[in-house]
Amino acid sequence: MKKNACESLRPEISPALVAAIIGFIFLAGAFLKASTPSKLYPVFLFDGVPQSAWHGMVVGVIVFEIILGSMLVTAFHLENAFRLSVLVLAVFTIQLLVLLFASQPVRCGCFGDISTLGFSVKVSLLLGVARNLLMILAAMFAIKELRV
Repeated sequence: MKKNACESLRPEISPALVAAIIGFIFLAGAFLKASTPSKLYPVFLFDGVPQSAWHGMVVGVIVFEIILGSMLVTAFHLENAFRLSVLVLAVFTIQLLVLLFASQPVRCGCFGDISTLGFSVKVSLLLGVARNLLMILAAMFAIKELRV
């Protein structure tokens, strides 16, 4: 069967490659959070989380991201790992949008100290939303490819 022009230009991207990329992003986020856990505190304060819970929540987020990132990188239960990453990224994106549209937005601390990169708070949050949406689309693409 003859392929049309668009089909022949479609790059061959495997779900395993997508999983590795998304997995390494989760792992990088976890390790950068671990290096400067206090960068997440303004988000918890913004959300009204009691200060006594901050440390436990930071540890929980870091451990969860390490587990999810490791599942993706090793392709362990890959379709479920992709589904979970879509859910987690959707929650993270909602949090970023809430912060973005707040009258006094705070930095997310998603990647520790490098979350700022010299950008304003709003630009940093907007870039985080864009990153998460790209990762969600990539994960959904990979889920679709796994089913073919």
